[in-house]
Amino acid sequence: MKRNLFSIAALLFAAGISFGQVAETTSNAEPVSSTEGPVVVDGVMGGTLYSNGPYYNIEGTPNISELQTALGLSTYGFNINDGSLFRCADDWEVTQPVSVERFYMYSYQTGSGPVSTISYVTMRIWDGAPNAGGTVIWGDEFDDVMSNTEFSGAYRVLDTDHSNVDRPIMVQTIETPGLTLDPGTYWIDFSVGGSGSSGPWAPPVVITGDMAIGNALQFNGSEWADMIDSGAGAQQALPFDVDGSTMGVQDLTSVEYSIYPNPTSKFLNVNAKNSIEKITVYSLTGQEVMKLAPNGKNAALDVSSLAKGTYVLQTVINGKTQTTKFVKR
Repeated sequence: MKRNLFSIAALLFAAGISFGQVAETTSNAEPVSSTEGPVVVDGVMGGTLYSNGPYYNIEGTPNISELQTALGLSTYGFNINDGSLFRCADDWEVTQPVSVERFYMYSYQTGSGPVSTISYVTMRIWDGAPNAGGTVIWGDEFDDVMSNTEFSGAYRVLDTDHSNVDRPIMVQTIETPGLTLDPGTYWIDFSVGGSGSSGPWAPPVVITGDMAIGNALQFNGSEWADMIDSGAGAQQALPFDVDGSTMGVQDLTSVEYSIYPNPTSKFLNVNAKNSIEKITVYSLTGQEVMKLAPNGKNAALDVSSLAKGTYVLQTVINGKTQTTKFVKR
């Protein structure tokens, strides 16, 4: 769906949104009253293929993304308002050929409540830094690529006030069917539209006791610049997660099968075009946690007893072994 960015900008301006604000900081953030308490849902805990860093650092009910003012940090989130042409970008080093199924990106609008007000996402993939000669190889700055948006289960709060529910972080899903990437360093840049009156803002990666220094960039409508926390003067990183699988000698096209849903909390279904001889599930430390011999084209694995986390699924089909990853919520 094509979007007229200048028409959107005019509408948002009429609604009273400021376009020049690079970030929402402790100095410019206004208190927002809310009568809604925390809503608990499963947050995305990292992609099956790659995670660029955690979007929250304290697990609980709800999860907490803590702005650590004790370290000198002062930025709640960075402007990614599509209507004002702001974008943010961060890099991902791909070490072997991969098939990418989807991305998860994170944003919030101050005062939105736990029901997402995110309207759309535009996203691009570059084969190098966008401010250093990179070329866009996927996506554009006009088409809406968001397939889903929902509350992530986490709030962005001050380290001095964990009870604040003004900034619920939303997770946006971007499906990328057929996308394959060869080894290299890629930059993922995105921009977000929303119906709320503040932002949208991109929360940075957060790690307890750490400034989470990274190399993310921000586009302000005319040029790219380092994404800097104004209090600490430290360049930040963006959280994003990637679902997909590696493509080794035995490519996904050589052994055709699918797994779903992924992530899952109870059952993982495995469907193949040929009989599945064996399925083995391993933890990331290499421990075998499940094994079965379906001897059929379909199998349903009850993974409800497994601890939350990422696991390796190994299948043997027609004597060929293929591995992929899945997430147990």
